[in-house]
Amino acid sequence: MIIRPNTRSFLIALVAALGLLTGRLVSSALPAAANSPVKRVALRPAPPPRPAATTAPVVLKSPVKKAAPPHPSLSPRPAATTAPAALKPPVKKAAPRPPAPQLTPAQINQIMDFLHKTQPETYHKAQVLRRTDPKQFVTLINKAAPNFKRLEQLQKSDSKLFDMTLENLADTHKSFQIADELRQPNLPPAQMKKLQNELVRVVASQFELHQRIRTHELNLLLRRLNKLKAQFQLRRKQRAEIIQARVRALIGKPPSVNW
Repeated sequence: MIIRPNTRSFLIALVAALGLLTGRLVSSALPAAANSPVKRVALRPAPPPRPAATTAPVVLKSPVKKAAPPHPSLSPRPAATTAPAALKPPVKKAAPRPPAPQLTPAQINQIMDFLHKTQPETYHKAQVLRRTDPKQFVTLINKAAPNFKRLEQLQKSDSKLFDMTLENLADTHKSFQIADELRQPNLPPAQMKKLQNELVRVVASQFELHQRIRTHELNLLLRRLNKLKAQFQLRRKQRAEIIQARVRALIGKPPSVNW
């Protein structure tokens, strides 16, 4: 800004006039202040300073720019949240059953005779199936075949025990049949009493038969025990001969296992 000469002299004169006026005002005020009485003011204790505010300073965060969402084809697939399956011990599959052996007509007739003696109801059912449903008849015969074969072997080894076993099977079937009749609803008291007496008779007869079977089996065990005792005493007497025979058997080719 450019100040002209007339304007500069005017400003200087104005500043000088203001300074003169200020000096006069100050000089007139000092005598008045000196002559006025001074009042004493009781000083009050200054209030305790207020605790400084503990508010944490506000931190100005710079605005965060949101990233553009990725293209669906580029976005990673979420991880599977399926819990890992617990390790289970491998389950052993049951071995397949061997096919049922082909039974000869003679064996089928023997099984039918066995059913006729031990299970009369099953025997009559087998007769009906033999005429109406040959496939079911074969299934029934194959189911009864294992028991028949055990009894067949028993008949060859011990005919007396075989006869008692057949009688026991027949009594068992009879007791089951009577028990089924007793469980029928609305049974007349007279018939119930008759069936109960019959069931007691069958069970008592079967008990005596069990005792005879056990007595026979016990006698078999005693005979076997006596035979083992005799063999034990004989081997004790022939100790040296048995040892020498074993040595000769071991030297032989091939050596004998049983001695």
